Amino acid sequence: MKMVNTAYQPKKVAWYLFAIILLCGIMKATGGTGFAVLLLVLIGALMKNSMRGIFFCLLLTGVLTFANSFIAPKDVVFSFANRIVYLLASVVMGLKALSVRRSPLLTPFFTLFGYCVYMGVVSCAGWSPLISYLKLFLFVITLIAFFSVSKVYIAGGEEALELRNIVLAIAIFWVVGSLCLIPFPGIAKVGAQQAIEMGLPVSAMGLFTGITNSPQALGPLLAATSVILFADLLFVLKRWDIVYSVLLLGIPVLIYYSSSRTAMGTYVAGMCFVGMCFSFSKQTRTTWKVQVQTVLFGLFLLGGIVFSISPQIREATARFALKYVAKDAKLEITSEELLKTRQGLMDEALKNFSESPVIGNGFQVSKGMEHREINSITDLLSAPIEKGVWITAILEEGGILGFVLFLIFLIIAFCSFISQGAVSTGAVLLVILISNLGEFSMFSMTGMGGIMWALVFTGLALDAARLRKERWARIWQRSMPPETAMVQRCFVDSKMCRSR
Repeated sequence: MKMVNTAYQPKKVAWYLFAIILLCGIMKATGGTGFAVLLLVLIGALMKNSMRGIFFCLLLTGVLTFANSFIAPKDVVFSFANRIVYLLASVVMGLKALSVRRSPLLTPFFTLFGYCVYMGVVSCAGWSPLISYLKLFLFVITLIAFFSVSKVYIAGGEEALELRNIVLAIAIFWVVGSLCLIPFPGIAKVGAQQAIEMGLPVSAMGLFTGITNSPQALGPLLAATSVILFADLLFVLKRWDIVYSVLLLGIPVLIYYSSSRTAMGTYVAGMCFVGMCFSFSKQTRTTWKVQVQTVLFGLFLLGGIVFSISPQIREATARFALKYVAKDAKLEITSEELLKTRQGLMDEALKNFSESPVIGNGFQVSKGMEHREINSITDLLSAPIEKGVWITAILEEGGILGFVLFLIFLIIAFCSFISQGAVSTGAVLLVILISNLGEFSMFSMTGMGGIMWALVFTGLALDAARLRKERWARIWQRSMPPETAMVQRCFVDSKMCRSR
């Protein structure tokens, strides 16, 4: 019997994908100003209380923020409009969220809001209170926007079908779009234009960025997308699907092309987390679990055989891990080699932490901003910050007290998500933590932080819909007579049916 797909709608996926490409085309034609169209769409979705429309606008804002500038250029209008999107959604949906019941899945985020309150208090004594408060304001309103939309979405009993259509469209845009750009290094490589101007081959400079604007964006975004898709495949579809399979197979290839070691480690850790949750799940048919475990074991075995018999594969793997080693240099993987690109920033953060170990030095600021002259709002908006890993960065910013508060959030969040079965949410949060061991960006909501937290709440909404459906299925089965329940189980699992 032919399996009927009820998890997503191909036509709707194609429509959302067309909408993404169309908006990219408008931005290309207008130099970025056309992004304001999305603001109008968001206003319409808010007036209609269309949760799928609001989710789509928020996710698409993050997607376009990191879209390749050749495909979706940005200008000053874009810079202000994307902040207005978050602010508008935060205010309107925040008010609506006050009147709906909160899901237990959202409870851990109150500890994160507590961390924000603490940082607001101590930042007044930091290096640059004005910049800290602006960045904290952006972080909080964006977090409130996603939190509120998720709360209303879950409380309304929304099905995951439309949201899954949106997620698949974005995944296809990232994965298939990036794969299609591999033959065009002039578009999909950082520094390619400079190499051309110097008369060098394009491969002599730059790293692969794909459909995004940097390899540091491509890798983590794909890793987060992969865990959402993998969890969806294992826990919702519960069968092999051509669209999911192509996307999941393409992601590690693109991460390898990006040369991002952190992204590859993040990808492996996230996928292993989902796999472990699946192995311990009691809500999954034994036959499906055996199928998945057999396929994964076969892939690992095949990869191990290829790695062991091919010197070229071993050398390519070593060069990927070392990244900056010259072609004629000796390949030796050590902890010093793997950490050398972050060590300077980590040492500086620890030095600054030692100067104010209890309360820290302020939210998302550096020592160089201490005497920075602020003449306009542009000076505030163009105050970039680069730090090392999240552990030393949070110690530097919030001191021991701030670090403890953030650890409390992480412990409560992971315990809550794992105990309730919110696999996608926990996996994306894990991806954020590991990817921020390479570059600290989780609090930069107009940067990588915005889209990554958007994916956390997207995973949470998908998890909530799945858990609600499983809960109602268990209640329905317990209410049926024993004979009917037995027939139901036999219908679901044909192997069990034959054994009876």
